[in-house]
Amino acid sequence: EELLRVHQGGESRMPRGHSYGPEKTEQVALMPWIATAIGMALLGIIIGKFLM
Repeated sequence: EELLRVHQGGESRMPRGHSYGPEKTEQVALMPWIATAIGMALLGIIIGKFLM
């Protein structure tokens, strides 16, 4: 739980470190996470269909 809090703190601190375009920096940082989430969801659906 502590590790997660430290990780989240580091994540939120990084984009704010840049004084220019924090919104754009956050979007760029989120893109890999969104892509991973979509990939995992699709993988789960495919595996689920094969198991059924």
